[in-house]
Amino acid sequence: AQVAADAAHLIEMRRRVTYLAAAMAGLAIIHHVVMYVTGVAEVESAFQKIREIVPKDVRGELKMPGGATLFAGGLGKLFGTIVFSMFIPLCGYYGVKNTDAKLLGAFAACNGCCAIGAILTVLISIGALVLVDNVETKLEPWLMSCDPRACIQLSQHNQTIDCLSGLGRRPAFEGIPHLSESCPQAFLKCDGDENDPCMFPIPDRPCPDTERVAFCKSKVDPWRCATFGRCTWIDQACQPVGLPFDPIASSCDVDEQHVQAFQSLIELVPVITPKITTLLTVKVILTLPAIVLACLGLCWGFQLFHKVNSGYAVLTEPGFRTQQTRSQPEAGQQMAMRQPVQGTVSGTVLQQPV
Repeated sequence: AQVAADAAHLIEMRRRVTYLAAAMAGLAIIHHVVMYVTGVAEVESAFQKIREIVPKDVRGELKMPGGATLFAGGLGKLFGTIVFSMFIPLCGYYGVKNTDAKLLGAFAACNGCCAIGAILTVLISIGALVLVDNVETKLEPWLMSCDPRACIQLSQHNQTIDCLSGLGRRPAFEGIPHLSESCPQAFLKCDGDENDPCMFPIPDRPCPDTERVAFCKSKVDPWRCATFGRCTWIDQACQPVGLPFDPIASSCDVDEQHVQAFQSLIELVPVITPKITTLLTVKVILTLPAIVLACLGLCWGFQLFHKVNSGYAVLTEPGFRTQQTRSQPEAGQQMAMRQPVQGTVSGTVLQQPV
């Protein structure tokens, strides 16, 4: 009775590893196909929106293929990825079919590695989702606050120049809107003047605009200092740079290309961030069942590997009943050799006539 129970348990172990390998193969195909189709659809949608937003003179310079080209261009890579992903399921299938301990060991070990990798993928994806959500909630208000259209709409050209110069300096007009000091200093084109210490730092000649000097001194490290192009880190200090002391008197003009690019960015961010969120969410959803299957593959694969590596096997033929045995001393082997046996005695499940 114990031998029959052990044999039935061994057969059940083989069956569930076979089914698990088939499920892993199916999930791998579904995972790669769904991710591929979703990625192509989201990228094509983003490209279409970019074509609608970007200025016409820039649109021709952008190389953005259509949906059919995107889909066809990655089919070879998709096929290769699917073929490569079949390695682990095939190790499990042929390890059971051929009672191969090495293949079963590889199946269990690879599943363990895949489980760790899948868990890390889910954690990273969830972290990226949280990061995208936090960035979106802060980025969109910042973009709106730095929208140069509020300055372009002013009635006087000098007011527009003063508005685009932003705060963090001594403004020429007090009663008009100004861009925040946290906005990039990229909307004006000014002729360079090497003798202007506000535009190019000069040793022993500080910028006369005390508000700009104070603003730059508040940046205590090189990274914060160089952000947005308003200051630069020189001689262990943050000093004003880029903008003349008086942008109006220096004949600064509006940089239309940069203004249009920033306006396009304002419109693109609400379009692109949801697409990134969609891709990350789909990735998490498809990876969670892969973690479950990989953990089962590790446990079941190792159990069957241990059985087979210990000398167990199953041989089945019609008209025979299955009996499990283990290697015996030399006398036992001689007795077993007198019986009709298929396979080796040591470490096999023997079959005797019914």
